[in-house]
Parts: sequence; structure tokens; C-alpha cells
Amino acid sequence: MSVTLPAAGRIIEDRRLDDALMAGVAAGSEKALESLMARHRDRLVRLSARLTNDRGQAEDIAQETFIRLVDHARDYEGRGQFVAWLYTIARRLAFNVNRARQRRPEVALEAAHDRPSFSTPEMALELREVRRALADLPERQRKALWLKAAEGQSYREIGKALDCSESDVANAIFRGRETLARFLRA
Repeated sequence: MSVTLPAAGRIIEDRRLDDALMAGVAAGSEKALESLMARHRDRLVRLSARLTNDRGQAEDIAQETFIRLVDHARDYEGRGQFVAWLYTIARRLAFNVNRARQRRPEVALEAAHDRPSFSTPEMALELREVRRALADLPERQRKALWLKAAEGQSYREIGKALDCSESDVANAIFRGRETLARFLRA
């Protein structure tokens, strides 16, 4: 007597679909990438948010995970292990974020345009450096960062305001934060 489990069949089909979509990404298909993002983005964000306790960072990690997916699509071997491969990328990125956070305290982006009272000259100098770094960012990155951090807008709202896609917004925010961090470390 054999028993067929419908969930097992669905899992196998999902794995086959992911492998086929990855083959499409490796061949340069934007549609395949969009399908993979639609299938896995929300779960990646939830995983990353659990690992970092920071929803904004989780969005960035998900975006960077898909950037790396594209960069390494030709290296993916298939074998039905796509989700494990994708989640490993996200976990490693989250680990890197947590490790970097432990090494240096973050300066809140919201503080860059506020006029707080300074308790030390060092704080005033740090704020001036953040303002200078923000001013040097490309316009789209600066606006996207500001709308996200200071205005609390969603990626969809920012995309409408800047007339671009949500993935473009996520990329601009990620690149902007990366550039700010580099500038502030120098």
C-alpha cells in the first residue's frame, strides 16, 4: 500500500520551479528574477528581521541577497536546494550586519537634520560629518534614505515619490547606507 502526500508533491514542484527560475536568472531573464523575488522576498525579510532585530536592515539584507543571487546565478548547481542556498546568503549577510553593529555604534540618520543640543564638541563634529556625508550622496540615494529614515515611508511610497520601482528604492537605500558607512569610517 502506498500513500501519496500532497504536500510532498508541492514541495518537489516548488523546488523544480525555483531551479528553473534560477536557470532563467543565469541566462539573464529579469522575469525569472522578479518571480524569485516575489516568491521569496517576504520570507527573507522576516528571517533577516529575526536575525538582526531591525526591519530596515532586514529589507537591505533581502535586497543584497538578491543582488548576490544575480551575481552568482551561473554558479548555482540546482539539485533542488535553492531555498537553503538563498537563506544561507541572507544569514551570512545578517551575521555581518550584527558583527559590524557590535564594532561601531550607529549614528541615526534622523539626527543628521535635527538641531539637538550638543553635550560635547565631539557630538557636534560627528553630526557635521553625517550632514556632509549625506550632502555628498547621489540625489536618489539621499532622497530615498531621507524618506525612509526621517519620514518613515514604505519602499512603495518612496518609489511613487521618486518615480521608480521598489527594488530601485531598496537598492538606493542599501547603496546610500553603504556609502555613508564608508565615508563615516574614513
